[in-house]
Amino acid sequence: MDHRILKSEFKDNVLDELAARTKHNDYHNGLKELLAKSFSDAVHQMNDIWPDTIQAFEGTLSGSRAEALALVKGDELFVDDLEYQLLLALKMARRNIAFRRANLAPVNSLPQDILCQVFRWASCTMPTCGEDAITTINISQTCSSWRTIARENPSLWTTLDLTTLTRAQASVFVQNSKLKPLSVSFQAIKGRPAVPWITGSQVSKKVLRAQRLEFLHGLLPNISVLDFEFQDSGIPVWFVKSKAPRLETVNFTLHKKGDTLHTLVLSDFLGSTEDSRLRSLTLSGVFVSWNCLSLFRSLSHLNMDFSNRRVCSQASDACILSMFFTCCELRNVSLICHTALQQLPEPPCDPIAMPLLRSLSLEMRSSDAAFLLRSLALPKDMAQLQVLCTEDAEGVDRSLLPVHAQCLPYIATLTGLIVTPCRISGFKRRSTTPPPEKAPFALSFSSKLHGYPADAAFKTLLEDYCPMPQLTHIIIHTTVVETDLYEHFVAFLRHCPSVVEVSIRGDNSILLQKLAIHLPEKILPRCPGFTSIKLSEMKIPLPVLEKLAKAFFKDPLFRVALVKNIVPVQNQKERRYLRQRVGSSIRTISAIAYTTSILSNSKVVDILWDAYEIS
Repeated sequence: MDHRILKSEFKDNVLDELAARTKHNDYHNGLKELLAKSFSDAVHQMNDIWPDTIQAFEGTLSGSRAEALALVKGDELFVDDLEYQLLLALKMARRNIAFRRANLAPVNSLPQDILCQVFRWASCTMPTCGEDAITTINISQTCSSWRTIARENPSLWTTLDLTTLTRAQASVFVQNSKLKPLSVSFQAIKGRPAVPWITGSQVSKKVLRAQRLEFLHGLLPNISVLDFEFQDSGIPVWFVKSKAPRLETVNFTLHKKGDTLHTLVLSDFLGSTEDSRLRSLTLSGVFVSWNCLSLFRSLSHLNMDFSNRRVCSQASDACILSMFFTCCELRNVSLICHTALQQLPEPPCDPIAMPLLRSLSLEMRSSDAAFLLRSLALPKDMAQLQVLCTEDAEGVDRSLLPVHAQCLPYIATLTGLIVTPCRISGFKRRSTTPPPEKAPFALSFSSKLHGYPADAAFKTLLEDYCPMPQLTHIIIHTTVVETDLYEHFVAFLRHCPSVVEVSIRGDNSILLQKLAIHLPEKILPRCPGFTSIKLSEMKIPLPVLEKLAKAFFKDPLFRVALVKNIVPVQNQKERRYLRQRVGSSIRTISAIAYTTSILSNSKVVDILWDAYEIS
């Protein structure tokens, strides 16, 4: 049955193809007959009127010379008209052939949406540095079908790079966009190629920039995305005062020529109003007043780098909390300011709730970062919290983390901590530990600061953010600086019942010795799931090691042997025999290979300390 159906379908396809070929042949033969019939009479008439020899033609002439010239003129006009008709017919025939060939081109076998996407990718390609790298789409050089599709899709014309377009090209883009929201980019910076705004004109780069800025000013009412880079502080007045009602995304970068240029301070920005649709604002080298930002109630992304801001009346930070209170839809916030915030208000009694905030990044003085952390109630399910405290002449704020756990409930959800002299990092992945610079939680301090600033922050972390029931891994980097970290570490472990592993790294064993000496017998943590202590690049006396083992592990009975050479377990049989003697669970203290090793030495071993860690 299936075979007969397939055979029938094949037969139908063959018949359709034969019918199409027959129709094409009939059309071709009919065209030849039409041409032969149409031109045969004309050819015969011309042979009669204009014989082969000029003498025969001259013999038929009669009358005056003027009449003969008029006759020749009429024949000339007839021939010109005939030539025009022939050329027009040939042109139309060739156009028909070209159209049929274009319809059979591979590009026409693609769906229209794919062609639109290819055109969009090509037209949106941003040029790189260098004049030879300019790439713009010239639609006049594309095929007719593609041009038709492009003109029928206004969205293909909504992305303009004014740096590489001439005025004529930019006008074509705007005209074909048909009032759809535009995405405009303009890089008026040194090193960018200077494409003439008007073809054939030779003017300075300053004039070119002014011409493009004037054109950009006219587009403001219809722009939704604006990517603007400027070289100096000469921002046109209209950029501050003019309104852009459809604007949703702004990336504004002010490049510095040297270290002398300060952050540009703006009291207004693109005619800010309460009905603004702005959702994403990225500013670098530019500071917009907090009062102005408060008008952008739909703002969800705010990135502002005003690290070199001058002290002035417009640079007051008294309304910074009003901005957070008004812009309650913020999801991503990044603030960079290396100078002290000015005229900060008192922290609110009840922190400002930021329920939608997913990412917060602060790079500022520790006192300013502490103020913001105390004033905001961050959600528990944040994706990232990064705090970098820059150098502070008055010293590091010792109460950087807010004592109110409502501000940072996110910390209680961490599964791991990395503590270094100048950084506390937290992560949530159980299988692998991300590098500190990519950790979801990071509290960092400038390396120029003296002392151990992470100690005070870790103390607050231990005292105010416990319990941390999901914490399983802790990594501590020790230094030559003696700290009081050990006093809080044991209490911290008692509130973290899920801790599985502690890793202590560094060539200073002071922390371990203090832990071993000051651990009271009655308050030993003995976490039930604790299985491993990893010590790297560290030499520890045997009594300290035994004390740590008895404190951290549930079973207080340990017998260890101390030798100088590493003697690893040679084969699987010895490994299996060792497991049988030790028991089902082997707890390990491991170190790098060139330090002291502890192994069986003909005794039951509970701790193996060598490069060949058994698990």
